[in-house]
Amino acid sequence: MFYISTALHLSVLNENTALFDLLLSCPGLAVDTTTQEGHCALRFALLRNGLDIESMASRLLKAKANPNLVYPTSGDTLLHLLAKEKKEEAAIFLCHNGIFFKTFCENWSMQLIFPRW
Repeated sequence: MFYISTALHLSVLNENTALFDLLLSCPGLAVDTTTQEGHCALRFALLRNGLDIESMASRLLKAKANPNLVYPTSGDTLLHLLAKEKKEEAAIFLCHNGIFFKTFCENWSMQLIFPRW
């Protein structure tokens, strides 16, 4: 299968911290660009790298990566996908680092916000 990836995706997939650091230092970096399959760099970082304060995932979130990115083909968010794939540790990390859940019912909306700890 053919994948279209950016340098950011590849730096995460190959755990190339030198390239990753260089890219994050670029103003206007599009951190939410997705592959042809709809995967963002944050997803790869959550699955391949550690989940500590200095992890690639944490640094992408600090760089304003969208933790609520929606996959257009399924309508799932990144959290939905992690749950379906049984990636509990990654899902918990995402929840603890600023994900927003939205529930809409007829004329009102409710938003539950998980704080960054």
